[in-house]
Amino acid sequence: TQTPKIRRVFLICCVLGVIFIASVIFFKNSVGSKYTKVRLDKLAQNAFYVPLKVEMFTEGKIPCFNVEIENKKMLFRLDLGSNGEITIREEFLQKIKDKSFITTESSCGVKGNVYTIDVYKIPKMKMGSITFSPVKISQENVKLNEESFLNIKKDPSLSVVAGTIGWKIFNQTALLLDLGSSL
Repeated sequence: TQTPKIRRVFLICCVLGVIFIASVIFFKNSVGSKYTKVRLDKLAQNAFYVPLKVEMFTEGKIPCFNVEIENKKMLFRLDLGSNGEITIREEFLQKIKDKSFITTESSCGVKGNVYTIDVYKIPKMKMGSITFSPVKISQENVKLNEESFLNIKKDPSLSVVAGTIGWKIFNQTALLLDLGSSL
């Protein structure tokens, strides 16, 4: 009677060990990029939170923020489902002079298609009084976006939007969205 008990205890220990190892691996991969550092301007350093003005909402009710790169303001939509830091349309990426190519990555769309994305590094990016540096910035893949976003072709307000702000840019911050009080 003791042999089945020992086997059960051993089996339970093995399962718990596998779960522990899997959770450690998942945590390391999901923490996000430690690549980008976040710095607050002097006025915002002692603040509990730093407000960022929503510049507009797209017709699809997606909030858009001003982002400053190389002293040029560009409008970016917020997509906390995006698994990157910043994604930018090709025509806006070409306007950025101080960028260096890092790598080409693969991304899978919702239909299972695999797309390639060029990734660059820029020295810094500002959102209000927050400075992010350096920043990984990915060139937008139009076909991937068409597959991933609902009604993207029907929303004319997106024509002025330079790209997407993903959740990983906020990895080292506490993000509070109060979109009901915006605009």
